[in-house]
Amino acid sequence: MNEFDFGGRYIVRYRRPSWPSCTNPKISALRKSQRQNGKPSNGRWMLKLISEAPIPRRIRVFAGGQLVDTYIIHMAGKTGSQTVQQTLRASVPGCLIERHHFFSAQTIKELRDICELPDAIPENANSVISQCLQAEICRNTIISDHEKPKVVISAYRDPYRQSVAAMFQNLPTFLPEFEPNLPASNYVDRLIGEFTYVFRNRREMARSQRFLDRRKVRPIEGFCRWLEDDFNTTHDVDVFDQEIDDVGTVRFSKDRTEFLVYRMEALEDNFTRILTSIPGVTDCTRIDANRGFEKAYGELYRLFLNQNPVTEEMLHHYYENRFYKHFYE
Repeated sequence: MNEFDFGGRYIVRYRRPSWPSCTNPKISALRKSQRQNGKPSNGRWMLKLISEAPIPRRIRVFAGGQLVDTYIIHMAGKTGSQTVQQTLRASVPGCLIERHHFFSAQTIKELRDICELPDAIPENANSVISQCLQAEICRNTIISDHEKPKVVISAYRDPYRQSVAAMFQNLPTFLPEFEPNLPASNYVDRLIGEFTYVFRNRREMARSQRFLDRRKVRPIEGFCRWLEDDFNTTHDVDVFDQEIDDVGTVRFSKDRTEFLVYRMEALEDNFTRILTSIPGVTDCTRIDANRGFEKAYGELYRLFLNQNPVTEEMLHHYYENRFYKHFYE
């Protein structure tokens, strides 16, 4: 039995033998435990909300003409979310900062369905289930409160490179035999072959009842529809209707929420300009986190980008879509 305190706001307990449930009536969004005929699923873990700790008084900053104390980092994976989170913690200390890759009910359902497959790997499934639980709590206690002033930060990047980065984030799933102490050249051909295979068979693998198939296909399918399917749906906005500035940043507001969406490729040369355009941030010091090229697989990452043949089908999938045409052309 293990307990985890997420930022002093709520405590989650891991225990066997069923899926996430919540006994706290204040958190209405958390679904009931998945049970069949009154019996829990075998061999699974349960995330159970056992208490909601009081929220300590937080510092508020002036943003968008109002005082706010809450920042929501809502970004797809591998778009700089950890760097933004660490930088914000130093720039607006005392404010609540939530970081999530997804919020939509459809995405959470898809992820939970994957984790319930018979061959689900407990370590991987537990991590995903924990993220789903935290996302639901944030969505239904903070995001859904339209009277609460807050700032939502998101990002986008080249969809092919985002897929490659997401694959490397999940490298043990794609290349379990990888050893960072051996030459990267030993592995690059195998990884290219794996990427190509998953891409070509992505539609069949997305319907597969095998856990690893479904885990592999999500990064390869890519970012193209994330803004529409998760960001727009969650916040009831249309980011495609907003103006884009000269470095690819989008700023707008709705109700009492200020939104900022930046282009990741512009972050390297315009970090201070972009981060200080976040409402409430007047000064910042860059704190890098989770950069792929600096990890143990960095050399393999470089070799893959240099050698992977991008096919016509890949070009069509990643670049012939509404997202890329709107934000890059």
